Amino acid sequence: MKRFTAFIVPLIIFLCFSTNVKADDATLSVSYELGANGFIQSSEGFPIWFTVKNEGDHPFDGQLIVYFQIETSSRAAKVLPVYVGPGESKRYYTSLPRVKDQIFRASTGRDDIELYEGDWADGTKVSFTGDKKLTVNIIDYNRLFVGVLSENSERLKNWWGITSDQFHWSTLSRENLPRDSVGLEMFDVLIVDEYPLSTLERDQIEALDEWINRGGVLLIGATSNAKQAYGTIYEQLPMKLETEEMVTDVKLKKGNVDVHLDDLVIFTGPVEDGKIIRSHNDHPLILEKTSGSGKIIQTSFSLGDHPDVSTVASAEYFMELLKTAITSSLNTKNRLNNIYWELGELNELFGKASLSPFHLLVILLLYTLVLVPGLYFFLKRIDKREYAWWIIPTISLVISISLFLYGGKDRMKQPLQNELGFFISEGEQLNGYYLVSFQSNKSGEYELKTNKTEFRPMPIGHSSYFRNFQSIVAYITENQGEMNLTYSDVPYWSINSLIGKANKSLDHSFVYDLSINNNRLKGKITNLYPFDFEEVFIWSGVYTYPLGSVKQGEEKSVDIVLQSPWLTKPASDSYVYMNEDNLTDTLKKRLMYNVTGLVPYSKNQSVIAGFTEDAVIDVEMAKKNEKKNSLSIVIQPFSLNRQAFESFTITERDITFDIFKESGISNTEGKLERWMEMPYWRREVILEEGIFQLIFYLPENLKDITPVIDELTIEVQMMESDQYSILNVKNDTFLPLNEFGNIIKFTDDANEYISDDGTITLQLEKTSNMNPNTYMPQLTVKGRVAND
Repeated sequence: MKRFTAFIVPLIIFLCFSTNVKADDATLSVSYELGANGFIQSSEGFPIWFTVKNEGDHPFDGQLIVYFQIETSSRAAKVLPVYVGPGESKRYYTSLPRVKDQIFRASTGRDDIELYEGDWADGTKVSFTGDKKLTVNIIDYNRLFVGVLSENSERLKNWWGITSDQFHWSTLSRENLPRDSVGLEMFDVLIVDEYPLSTLERDQIEALDEWINRGGVLLIGATSNAKQAYGTIYEQLPMKLETEEMVTDVKLKKGNVDVHLDDLVIFTGPVEDGKIIRSHNDHPLILEKTSGSGKIIQTSFSLGDHPDVSTVASAEYFMELLKTAITSSLNTKNRLNNIYWELGELNELFGKASLSPFHLLVILLLYTLVLVPGLYFFLKRIDKREYAWWIIPTISLVISISLFLYGGKDRMKQPLQNELGFFISEGEQLNGYYLVSFQSNKSGEYELKTNKTEFRPMPIGHSSYFRNFQSIVAYITENQGEMNLTYSDVPYWSINSLIGKANKSLDHSFVYDLSINNNRLKGKITNLYPFDFEEVFIWSGVYTYPLGSVKQGEEKSVDIVLQSPWLTKPASDSYVYMNEDNLTDTLKKRLMYNVTGLVPYSKNQSVIAGFTEDAVIDVEMAKKNEKKNSLSIVIQPFSLNRQAFESFTITERDITFDIFKESGISNTEGKLERWMEMPYWRREVILEEGIFQLIFYLPENLKDITPVIDELTIEVQMMESDQYSILNVKNDTFLPLNEFGNIIKFTDDANEYISDDGTITLQLEKTSNMNPNTYMPQLTVKGRVAND
């Protein structure tokens, strides 16, 4: 009997406390297709298609859970509703946000895929056959991921011959094209070669449109029935294709790439919203249009029809052309992590304690020096000293509880939620990032809701060896336009954070009428945003010019003296130390630093900026009365209606730059790179052996006048291994500079080295790694306003 008891008791305990898993005789199987042919881009969102097969006699109604990690301490789970009848096989789509690369390469010992009959929270875990781990192939960080939509992939097969260590190519179709913009994030460029976009599903077309607006680059060729083939995307093209013509002897040149096209069929029409970047005898060949944060590059000829267009040389030409277009999508890898480390610590502070250390010290001194001795003498006087053993501990307990309740009353009353955001206004949309942190007021389940078209957050947090891995799982469900994040078993006074890109459509923004007369900026600004601004200012370079608060619908007069007549890209200190006495000031400075990264270096343009304490993105707790605290910065680039001055000088303080790496021996070969701008002192970068293009951008408001350039001065500090040259935009050739010494001046022909869009292009060839430290050339432009 004892031996039976010794056997049966552990068995009962095991059955009672074991995981609730239902074995289903292997009647369910799960497989998946991930990314594009199994490949994804490093640190970018990607698509997954799951196939669930039911070989049983009963229908399966439940949920499929996909676990993924942003950081080692933050685990999330995507929840997909699944219904598969007996004998059926169904395909389900979802997408995962950018995840930590090392997580895929490491074995955590946990399943990434689970099935539950019913709801995951209270349902039964079901066994199945097939894949239980996510396995991916991550392309190298330094390669461009290019997706191609073509009716016949053979038409562009020669494009695939471009060096494989620079590009990764993938053929797409209706079956494997992602259905949301997150799934499309992994692509740097999408190429459309006469593919009938109108045959795509509605959600695929909407995803493509959203992907472009959020920073994607679309290269689309011409076709004879473009309006019918391209559907709603056709309406967004910069040129409508109406007339078919044939042109001959077409020459295209970009850098060191030359393309010659003869007997080329083109389709032309009215150019409605965009600019022509290549033409032939007044016929537009290549056009560009900005759409939100992204771009559409359109050709007036087919990409796959002409044998000379589909060659390797043509592919190299277009890839060179696209480099400047994809600038905004590069160097954003791990940006969410960087934002969290810069802002997360501050956002997770939920106010100071109600009692300062000084007040606590006073209470302690009163207790030890006044209350306890006074109580002793009082009890002695009434001859009740024996009561001291319970009176003093009781008073101590009451004081401790009172201090705790007074100091923690806000944290116990309701959950606390802090929100930080920074945005740039582009067209009719705000694009940026949003960070939300909340502190629980009691243990249990917390569910956050948001509009998934505006905000797709993911959990993030500090790595800690001691944190309970399972307790910080956030379960993500999507219902129509809503995204829900459910944190189960949240501990008492626990802090959790989520972060993501944010995009909000707006009907109105700042309306302005501004002009410059010498160094004086005058005019008016009207706030038509749907929120109040507590602080509005003009931001040019490192200078800010405060205008005060501006409420919704309010008009503010502007009359300020500028440090310089050139309105340039905003700049801020790279790091701001925490000021514990004024956390709001620290937050504002760090938001200002982060928001400057949303302005492309190619847009050397000032902004109207404002801080608002209204919630820009709506993030609500379900069934909770949370207390919110929000702070966001919004910047809006502006142009001038009028400006008046006779002569001008533009110095390095007014010029921004990009660095493009063309070739070299490093592992970054062929990948467009950008170094952060170092404002206004001797700019130094580290460049290894290779060929680099240094593109300098003059202020945007130079385009608003008709300038005559009298002098262009370039000061370079050359090493023996450095070979500099400058692009002559008139004949599209590079002029060597080394023979002219360290200071080069152009006078009569200065205009030939400045493009119509205000750029100056230098080429640097470093033939040795002996001295990688490189001082950026210093440019000065002098000129005057042309007389009409």
